[in-house]
Amino acid sequence: MMKNKTDLSLTRIIITVIALMVTICVCAAVFTPMMRARAEETPQDETSEAASDTETDPDTDDDTGADTGDDTGDDTSDETSDETSDETSDETSDETSEDTGDDTGDDTGDDTGDDTSDDTGDDTGDDTTPVVIVEIRFAVDTIRLKAGETAELTVRAMGEDGSEGEVPALIFTSEDESTVTVDEEGKVTAVKNGRTTITAKAADDESLTCECTVIVSAGNITLKTVEGTGERIATGFTPGVTVEQIKSSLAASESISEELIVITNYAGGDVKPADRMATGMNLSIDGIVYMVVIYGDTDGNGIINSRDTKAILDYLTGASRLLDTNRANFLAAEVLGTTGVTIENALFLQRYIYGLETITQ
Repeated sequence: MMKNKTDLSLTRIIITVIALMVTICVCAAVFTPMMRARAEETPQDETSEAASDTETDPDTDDDTGADTGDDTGDDTSDETSDETSDETSDETSDETSEDTGDDTGDDTGDDTGDDTSDDTGDDTGDDTTPVVIVEIRFAVDTIRLKAGETAELTVRAMGEDGSEGEVPALIFTSEDESTVTVDEEGKVTAVKNGRTTITAKAADDESLTCECTVIVSAGNITLKTVEGTGERIATGFTPGVTVEQIKSSLAASESISEELIVITNYAGGDVKPADRMATGMNLSIDGIVYMVVIYGDTDGNGIINSRDTKAILDYLTGASRLLDTNRANFLAAEVLGTTGVTIENALFLQRYIYGLETITQ
């Protein structure tokens, strides 16, 4: 009995020791990772706390600010100012002096000096040389007005080589102020039917003078000199009007004798009083010859019909060069008043023949 108790106690001791060892192992297995994790977290916390202490510690701020400000400010300002000033001044002075000196000096000196001196010297010298005026002339030597109408007379000044120069101050006079008056600017006003001569004279040189004839007429015939070409043209004829009718009308409207009115054909030959006035005829009034133009009468027979349209079409297609060889016929084909003969002129003329258009002579 005693032996059994002893064995039981020993067994309990062994079980207790084993249980204690198991407990120790379990505790070691559980707490060891926790302690390792704690050990790893501790430096970060301590660093954070140290940082916090540093930020919140006045002494640390003062020391850090002072040291940092002094060291950084002094070093940075000294180094930056020295380096920047030295580098900037050296680079700027070198680059500026080289670039400015070379580019500006060379380009400005060479280009401006050479170009300005050459161009200005040559151009100014040539352009400012005054033209010596040896002649003045009216742009047109004859104009025709109706009573009450006005016109501006243009005078040109010509040099020895034919070039135009500055027009000098002029004095205008009218030979018959009861027929035509003229003001100091060269503006003429028609007063009554008749004709007179307008004279322009240089105020400082009486040898420079020119004349223009002004005709005042109540008739429908327009006599003009084309500026530029110098052509004298007579228009305003009604298609079909006769030579006799024109002579009588002109004599009455201009208060001159019929003997002073001479009408010939395009070759200068005589015409009969009953003949129709036609494009290409010559009309002479008191010695001044005008070329007769009847718009639409492109073939020169005095009337307007389909033959005139055909003359334009033949010219445009090259089948006939009549309009090139006869200046009056060419002008008669410009029924639209534009420069040049086009298909539009032919179409307009055809509509006129059908009574759909009107031609102003």
